[in-house]
Amino acid sequence: MTRGRLAAAAGIAASAVFLRFWRLDWALDERLFFPDEIIWYVRVSQFVPLSWSSFDLDFTHTYPTLYGYFAGLATAATYALGLVRPPPDGAFDALYVCRVVAAAAGVVDVGLVGLLGWRCFSAPIGLAAAALFAVLPLEAAQVHYSSVDSLTIAFVTLALLASHALALRGGLARAAAAGVCVGLAFATKYTGLGALGGLLVPLLAQSRGGRRWATALALGIAVVVGLGAGITVGCPPCVLRPSSLLVQLSDLRRLTDTGDFLNARLVASLGWAGTRYVYQLVALLPYTLGWPLCLLVVWGVVVAIRRRSLADWVLLGAVATYFVSIGASSLVFPRYLMPLEPGLVVLAARAGVEQAGRSPARWAALAAVWLYTFAVATSHVASASLVQQKEVAAWIAARPQGLRVATPEHAVEYFFLTPFLARAGLTPVVMKAGQWLDAPADVFVVPELLAVGVQRDHPDGVEARDVARLEAGERGFRPAARWPMEYLHRGLYSWLDPGLSPVLGTCGFRVYVRDRK
Repeated sequence: MTRGRLAAAAGIAASAVFLRFWRLDWALDERLFFPDEIIWYVRVSQFVPLSWSSFDLDFTHTYPTLYGYFAGLATAATYALGLVRPPPDGAFDALYVCRVVAAAAGVVDVGLVGLLGWRCFSAPIGLAAAALFAVLPLEAAQVHYSSVDSLTIAFVTLALLASHALALRGGLARAAAAGVCVGLAFATKYTGLGALGGLLVPLLAQSRGGRRWATALALGIAVVVGLGAGITVGCPPCVLRPSSLLVQLSDLRRLTDTGDFLNARLVASLGWAGTRYVYQLVALLPYTLGWPLCLLVVWGVVVAIRRRSLADWVLLGAVATYFVSIGASSLVFPRYLMPLEPGLVVLAARAGVEQAGRSPARWAALAAVWLYTFAVATSHVASASLVQQKEVAAWIAARPQGLRVATPEHAVEYFFLTPFLARAGLTPVVMKAGQWLDAPADVFVVPELLAVGVQRDHPDGVEARDVARLEAGERGFRPAARWPMEYLHRGLYSWLDPGLSPVLGTCGFRVYVRDRK
C-alpha cells in the first residue's frame, strides 16, 4: 500500500472512531440512560460473575442473543479488571461497555465495507467506500446507545463478501460460510435474515448451463446448513426452544403491524410520501445518507444497471431483495434501512471514483460529498446531549411561576425532562392525554418531538387537540419559550416527514406559562 493510501486509511479510521466514540457517555454521565438500554443491562448482568448459565439469555424481548454475548463477555472482562464498579454505579459502567461494543462494531463495519469495495471492484474504490461509510449520519448516531444494528451490519457485510466469492468461484465451503454469516446476522437481529436474499444471484450464477442445477442445489443445501450453524452458535436458546422463538417472531410481526410507535409509521398525514417503498426512497434514504450521498447512490445504482458485472449483480440483488422485504412494512424506523447501506455505499463509491477519473475538479466534488456527510453526521452525534433539558429546567426555576411543572405522560422517559426538573428544585406533574390543561401547575412543557409526533400520527387525536389548545392560549396558557429540535439542515430532511430526528436527547421543548388574572 502506498503512503497516500496509508494516509487515507488513517484519516478514514480517525473519522470513524471520532464519530462513533465522541459523546458515547451521554446521559450516563448524568446517571441516566436511554430507556431501551434496560434490556441490555439485564442481559449483561448475567455475565457477572461469568458462568455457563450466563449464555442462557432471555431472547423473548425483541432481540436474539448474539449482541448480548459480545456485550456480556466484554462486561465480564472489564469487571474482572476492576473497570466496572459494583451496583448501583456499575449499571452505568456496564451500559457504557455495551455502547463501546456497538461503537467498535461500527468501526469494524467501515473496514469491512472498504474490503467489500476492494474485492468487488478495486482498492481505490474500497478506500472511497470506507471513507463514505465512516461518515454515514445514521451509522454514527445509532451506536450512541446500546444497539445491535452495527453488529448486524458487520455480519450482513460479511455475507456480501461471501456471496461475491461464491458467485465468482462457487464451492460448498463458500456457500456454507455465506449461510453462517446470515445466521449470525439473524442471531443479532431477526431482520438480519433478509441478507439471505443476497445469495440468490450467486446461486443463479453457479446454476447456468448443463447440469449445473445439481451444483446449485448442493450449494443451496450448504447455505441452509451454514445458516443453521450460524443461528446455533449466535443464539443457542433460539434452537433449544424453537416454540418460544416462533412465539417471539409472531409477537414481533403483530407489533410491527399494530404497534403505535411515535413518528415511526406510515400515516395519511404524510400524503403521497407516506406510501410503502416510496417513503423509503424519498424520505428515509436521504435522511440516513444525507442528500449529496443519496444522489451519488442513485447514480451508482444506474451505473451498476448499465455495467451489469457479476459484482454489480451481487450487490444489486442483495439490495433489491432486502428493500422489497423491508419496504413492505408500514413501520419505518430509519435504522431498518441500515442493512442496505454497505451495498449502496460501495456502488456509490464506484460511480464516484470512476466519474472522478483524473479530474481534480471531480475529485473535489467527491470530497465535498464526504465533507457534507461528515458535517451532517457530526450534527446528529451532537444531538446526543441533555443540555436542552438543563436549560429548560433552569429557565423555569429562575421565574416566579411556581414550583410545579406539568409535562405529558406519553413517552415521558424518552425525553429526560422530569429528572432535571426535580434536580432544579421543581416538582414534575405528569399528565395523561386529554387532561393537559387541567394540570395543577402554572407551567406546561411539551417535548417538541412529541408535539410533532401526535400531530403527524393522529392529527385528530386527543393529544393533538391538547397541543392545539395550548397553542391557542386556552385556560390562560401562552407560549413562553421554545427550544427547537436541531441538526444540520433539518428542513431539507423533514419537509416530507417532520418526525425525522436523531431522537438522542436534543428533542426540542415548548414551554407554556399560565397567566393568572
